Amino acid sequence: MPTSLTPEVLDHWTAVAAAKNEAEKAIAHYMG
Repeated sequence: MPTSLTPEVLDHWTAVAAAKNEAEKAIAHYMG
């Protein structure tokens, strides 16, 4: 993890978390 939480870093991790959430929902949809 970067030590400095600049707005750019926060935006990046927000996007990563959102993409991970979308992927998990898609996997759950196809599996279940």
